[in-house]
Amino acid sequence: MKNVKTVALSLMVVFSLVLLLAGSGVAQMQDMEGNVICVEVDEKGNTVAKEQFTECKGAFVLVGKDGKLYSVSGTEEQMKMMAKTPKKKVSGQVSGSQRAWVIYATPTDVQKGTEQTVTGNIVCLLPSYEKGNVTPMVGTGPCNEAVPHAHVVTTASGQVYILSGSEDAISSIEKSPQRTNVTLSGKVTGNQGAWILYVQ
Repeated sequence: MKNVKTVALSLMVVFSLVLLLAGSGVAQMQDMEGNVICVEVDEKGNTVAKEQFTECKGAFVLVGKDGKLYSVSGTEEQMKMMAKTPKKKVSGQVSGSQRAWVIYATPTDVQKGTEQTVTGNIVCLLPSYEKGNVTPMVGTGPCNEAVPHAHVVTTASGQVYILSGSEDAISSIEKSPQRTNVTLSGKVTGNQGAWILYVQ
């Protein structure tokens, strides 16, 4: 009888653990298909989206075949490899929301990022899923009523940060009329080609 109780208790603990893991959104590796685009600042200071490239001084986004726009994060080596051999598929852990999806090619804990303040322009990346590309645009006002899209912050030095964060934080930024010379604070993770500014 004692063994039956022990087995039953063990099964309850295991079942509870399975439910907890399933409910906590444990990220699994996924293969996402689409068109990889390089978003960077050109020599004139304009944010451009390039479909053809052999290096990328900004950030990568994947215009997904599933109708979602993903920013791509990974190690510096992974980003260099992606630039040299543009892909139609990116593998990684997917996190975020409709206006801030990120594919992490290497598991990343944004909470362990470095607290940082970034000043620059908020650039909307408006997707065209039919063409498989994005149009970068610095708006003149709030962008919350535009089609769901991703954002980057570009600095005066030409650095590009993928903007990520909670749905409320992204929504608040989208509703703000200020688009240029904006100062945002958050946790920065990543490296050249995949800097992420995570705001809360």
